[in-house]
Amino acid sequence: MRHKKVLATLVMAPALCVTMLKSATTTSAQNINYYYPYGTYYNYGVPVKSTYQVPTTTNASKTASQTSSKAATASKTTSLDFERRVINLCNVERARYGLPALTEDSSLMNLSKMKSQDMVSRNYFGHTSPTYGSVFNMLRIYGINYLYAGENIAMGQPTPEAVVAGWISSPSHRANILSGNFKKIGVGLAVNRSGRIFWTEMFTRPM
Repeated sequence: MRHKKVLATLVMAPALCVTMLKSATTTSAQNINYYYPYGTYYNYGVPVKSTYQVPTTTNASKTASQTSSKAATASKTTSLDFERRVINLCNVERARYGLPALTEDSSLMNLSKMKSQDMVSRNYFGHTSPTYGSVFNMLRIYGINYLYAGENIAMGQPTPEAVVAGWISSPSHRANILSGNFKKIGVGLAVNRSGRIFWTEMFTRPM
């Protein structure tokens, strides 16, 4: 197995991508590309679910609990909106090259969210998760079969527009977004305590 590593820099923040091409008749990796650009971090993010716990015996506590619940709901809605905006922006880029739009896949959305949350919870940034292993192993764990699969990750970009712009400016990330081999996409984000967003997008072509 040959590994190719390319070093570069993005203005906004670190990002990584990995692609695996797999034939329908073999499980061996034919090609894997890693891309490691580094830059400065931004500490902006979307609202996150409150962890504040209040007593339940007073009216004030009920109001605080209701406010927290509304904030959590708003956070979930905002996160999904951000994730779907990333998908739309990626499809806008594909349309410029005459490529068909990628289809949002609920399983990939869930796995991408899990991967981003794993990076936040375990305080790392990379394709190899201490919980799930590589993206390819994670797909296998959750029963997703594929002919082709790929992953882009990024950290620190405050908006969907910023993260897609960063990926598009990187040849290897752009190659994943514009690949004709992929048919489905999922995007998931998670926010750490300092407000920094961790982004994951996964691509597959089903078997």
